[in-house]
Amino acid sequence: MKYNYVIFNSVITDVNYKLDDDYYVICLKDLENRDDVILNHVPLHGRSKIWRRIYNYCHSRWFKNRYWDFAIDRIWYPYVFKNTFKDDKPICFVCLRYPPIGYLRYLRKKYPNCKIIKMSRDVIKIQTQTYKDYTTAGVFDLWMSFDEDDCKKYGFPHFDEFESKIDIPKEKDYPIADVFFAGKAKDRLGRLVKLYDRFESEGLKCYFYITEAKENEKVDRKGIVYAPKQMSYVEMLKNSVNSRIILEVSQENAVGYTSRFLEAVMFNKLLITDNEYIATTKFYNPHYIQIIESENDIDVSIINNSENVDYGYSGEFSPVNRLHLIDSLL
Repeated sequence: MKYNYVIFNSVITDVNYKLDDDYYVICLKDLENRDDVILNHVPLHGRSKIWRRIYNYCHSRWFKNRYWDFAIDRIWYPYVFKNTFKDDKPICFVCLRYPPIGYLRYLRKKYPNCKIIKMSRDVIKIQTQTYKDYTTAGVFDLWMSFDEDDCKKYGFPHFDEFESKIDIPKEKDYPIADVFFAGKAKDRLGRLVKLYDRFESEGLKCYFYITEAKENEKVDRKGIVYAPKQMSYVEMLKNSVNSRIILEVSQENAVGYTSRFLEAVMFNKLLITDNEYIATTKFYNPHYIQIIESENDIDVSIINNSENVDYGYSGEFSPVNRLHLIDSLL
């Protein structure tokens, strides 16, 4: 490749957080141990916990409210990542998450031949609400999106979602459920309850793990867990692999590959989804994937195919392929 890559991948600050369980870390597993890639999963990644604790303290709300000065922030800039590249190829900084704009401007000054890329794995509508300065700062050489509608609207290059496949074995008591769903309630809790009731009425065992549900909207069901926090991604994968069907209910009208779709293909699982885009992919097979508009469209006989699923996956979702795409665009 023409560039060395530094990937800013998360905003986790807890020094005791188990990174190997994190979704964003797992997605990039295929890039570990490459000489041309530095993965920056956390601020000061690779440095001692003591320094990371000091960094976190200096960036805490309490400290900022009392002592903060922009000059203090800039003191940390040289230490956010450590340049260990063995050659002098230009560096491409890929922002999957959100380093401060001031830090990106610092990188531009320190590495004048660098490229700075934003890869959006969420719809732009959500990102512009939360990170408004990202859309107006003008620091990016290239902005890409997984969402085809956003690409058409803003003129962004498109990339398919990516994920590294890790080893997740089947449990001895497989299957632990017939249908598995995990995600935030958002505006879809009513739909999820209707889907649950349909599956249960057909005699299927469901495990729905739902976070951020409003108290006045919760409906009690034996197989629905209203959880206070998200399930770790490793645990989510274990449930996906050890259930017969993965259920996906889309949010924010995203158009593109989704994590549930990638998981189904990589681990050869049945998928029931309302994401019509999946019908356009080379992996679509109506024997393995059922696209629905409502609970009334479900044909539960698809479960009879659960032991014979084979999408013929051969690494198409690997993040290595996405770096090659960036290299070609630059």
